[in-house]
Amino acid sequence: MAFPDELLVGSEEVVERFSPSWVDYIVAELLRFVGYSSAVCVLWAVVSSQWLTDPFLTGAVVILLLVIGFALVVSAAVRALRCTTTRYAITDQRLLVREGILSRHDRTVPLNMIRGIDVHQDLLDRMVGKGSLRVNTAVLQDQGVTVLRDVHRPRDLQRRLRELAQGAA
Repeated sequence: MAFPDELLVGSEEVVERFSPSWVDYIVAELLRFVGYSSAVCVLWAVVSSQWLTDPFLTGAVVILLLVIGFALVVSAAVRALRCTTTRYAITDQRLLVREGILSRHDRTVPLNMIRGIDVHQDLLDRMVGKGSLRVNTAVLQDQGVTVLRDVHRPRDLQRRLRELAQGAA
């Protein structure tokens, strides 16, 4: 049985299934690549011009660019793995989250326990139409928080979850 069907109980029905959007992920990574490439071009122009005549500084700048490039590739690979291994589902009673790269973690949030839903979108997220939702289920700020990362159209999902949570209360 596939997620979330194996987690359903009784007459519980799936309202919506979704996962982080691949299209949004690819567009965001392309924009990051363009930004990094632009920075590399500017720094390379500085290195190759007469501004940096010291070979030690030139080598240091080149090594710095390589380290930053490697870090960007590794972070993109981790985000891609997270994108492929994360699944979300909303039933008429619960929010279900399955995530994990090396190990699997299932999280269940009863809709009647949801106290607040916050949307976070940085500039890049807003450009590609994705974002993260913080679903709060406890009175204290940092306890009982479930984060839905890289979801497409997070404001629509926030409104949908709010409607279902109010109906479940």
